[in-house]
Amino acid sequence: MKKIEPLGYNSQTASEIIKNSGLDGLLLGAPENVYYTTGCPTLPGTGNPILYALRNTAPSFAYVNSDGDVTLFTWFGVTLGVEYSAELVTYADINGAKDELQTFLLKTKKVGVDYGVPYYALQALKNAGSESVDADNIAVLMRLVKNQKEIQMLKKSLHITQDVLMGIGSRLRAGMSRKSVLAEARSMMMQYGATAVDHLTVAFGASNPEILIDELLERKQLITMDLGAIYEGYTSDVRRLYYTDGNIAQSDLKLFETVINMIDSLQDFMEPGKTYSQIYEKAVKLYEKNGYDPLFASAGHSIGLVTEESPLSPDNSTVLSKNMVINLELYIPNENGIMVGDEETYFIDVKGAKRITNLDRKIFEVKL
Repeated sequence: MKKIEPLGYNSQTASEIIKNSGLDGLLLGAPENVYYTTGCPTLPGTGNPILYALRNTAPSFAYVNSDGDVTLFTWFGVTLGVEYSAELVTYADINGAKDELQTFLLKTKKVGVDYGVPYYALQALKNAGSESVDADNIAVLMRLVKNQKEIQMLKKSLHITQDVLMGIGSRLRAGMSRKSVLAEARSMMMQYGATAVDHLTVAFGASNPEILIDELLERKQLITMDLGAIYEGYTSDVRRLYYTDGNIAQSDLKLFETVINMIDSLQDFMEPGKTYSQIYEKAVKLYEKNGYDPLFASAGHSIGLVTEESPLSPDNSTVLSKNMVINLELYIPNENGIMVGDEETYFIDVKGAKRITNLDRKIFEVKL
């Protein structure tokens, strides 16, 4: 019988966080939180993604009590032939989920819930006489410090994405549609070992990278690629620029060098004990020192089972600590409105931040 255990969950840490928050426990419905606390494959890229596909009819939840003990509520089909370290409550469908939740929650008083807890589960809490409070930040806080297994997964995901970014240039052709470029990147990720795709953000020139506008690739064009593979649930996030058939404008090279220097200054600044908001404030000062407006909501983010786990924003008091993984990303718009920038991933140890992205930091020249 296969035994399923969570990769990164630490019951002692969870217990301390829950008790310090004055809660009886946490009811978690977000796929990343259920996977994190139970190992149940609720996320895409963690085996057969059927639970993610059926989350509207066969939902899964995790309940973590104040001692850090975990109960998994899930469809019985994913419990056959396997053994979970969490206590199990199973059902056949959403009606069974509603009944089991309400019965279980009768013994609780004050429960934190994440963003993935739906209305019917909140009603089950209410019917059980329990008070529910927002606990999204608490759930994220449990996941921020990574163990060695999680770091290995993150590095594997990062290496896959870097390999794609290194190889994609040779596949570009004049007249190629953006849809075709996305298809190539997606195919390469799976060939290189990704278990799923997180994001494929590609822009030709100043086009909107978030919406698939199927324009054609031209010569003498600046291309942005911000890609992220998933490996066993863990994500990566790497951005690089490419220029097709021609000499890169000196003004763009200067902007890129400025961004790299600012990111290196932030790396030197990051060390255990600094807060996320202090990193943001340092980034603002670097922009002002270089004569640019700091047009960003955050200077980056922590990364793990979700791409933007917790932002390096002005109102985030999270304290940087050993074994966190942080992405720094900064941009400056050029005269054509193209965001010239860079994104790097860092591992935090007792001495500070170590860059684990090893892809060349340059604007890549591509011959079409």
